[in-house]
Amino acid sequence: MHDRPTSIGRRSLIILAGLAGILWVSGALGFWMGYQAQKTAARMQSYEWIHNARGLKKISDSPDPGPLFKFAVFGDIQRGTAQLPRLRRVIEDEAPMAFVVQTGDAVSHPDAGHYRLFLDAFARAQFALPFLVVPGNHDVDHGSETLFEQYFGPRQVWFEYGRALFILADNALGPLDEAQYHWLAKVLADHRQATEHIFLFMHLPPINWEGDGGIPVEHLYARLFAILKSYRVDYVFCGNWHGYHREERDGTVFVVNGRGGDYDHDARLVPCYSIVVEVRRDAVLDRVIELAPRISIVLQSEFRDLFVAHIGARAMQNPGLTAALLLLLGASGVVLSMRVKKRGPPDRRDITKQSP
Repeated sequence: MHDRPTSIGRRSLIILAGLAGILWVSGALGFWMGYQAQKTAARMQSYEWIHNARGLKKISDSPDPGPLFKFAVFGDIQRGTAQLPRLRRVIEDEAPMAFVVQTGDAVSHPDAGHYRLFLDAFARAQFALPFLVVPGNHDVDHGSETLFEQYFGPRQVWFEYGRALFILADNALGPLDEAQYHWLAKVLADHRQATEHIFLFMHLPPINWEGDGGIPVEHLYARLFAILKSYRVDYVFCGNWHGYHREERDGTVFVVNGRGGDYDHDARLVPCYSIVVEVRRDAVLDRVIELAPRISIVLQSEFRDLFVAHIGARAMQNPGLTAALLLLLGASGVVLSMRVKKRGPPDRRDITKQSP
């Protein structure tokens, strides 16, 4: 006995029904996850622990820690949003921690979908201390700067805490300009005498080192180096470069960490780095904590990036039209399935070989 080949028409119906089912499931899942992320992002606009202005208010209202305290610095998050709970646990293990500074590229694209992706992951990670964000080149772009300010607040801020001065500067799209240098020098001049330590945070590293693979930029920051030396700035923390590098020059320690969760397309299983800074009476200690790569983190990050930042974001552009398309797609899948069932299983016939 031999099976008769399935007819082309029935096979086509099966394929179309299967595709309709896959598209419906993907669309419905993206619609739901995008809707939830949109709600979370709206709620996070008033969340007390994220937004530079609210963070500064929290820090100023906190008790004076004196000269002894700790803070954390994370680099680029971008697509690695599933890394945020692990970074939060680093803070818990190092408690008490005063605040976190994220040195830019919190999102991978400066659009509403990716901001919602980050904010949804941040809410899930349940951070409960001031989380300050420096603008990075993936966070802002010409014409899209308002998203950063909407969700993360002012792009340049300074504050004092525990006899130390902290400055968040914006070099997301290039070296500091004349107005920024004037602002930076004034802040330093006004507060240098009253503070024991100074920490500067920016996204793009102003230094080059062997193996960084970048375009030489140090000549573009000659004025910054002079200011750092003149005002005896203790640390400069940066992101952008995908790795960890620490170097001291003229009394200033430069720490570059562009992997606070992010990974490359060709190297997804890479470590994540968190920097813990401990300020003491007579010294500042910094140490890097390396989080080993996990395939589960990459898969979670890729899954949520697809369904929240891409499918979900498109669905939320016109929820009514998306719902109508899902209903139409679902109805089409049901009709196709019914037609496949109506045609029944493939016909069979017996082939009996007759003897001559």
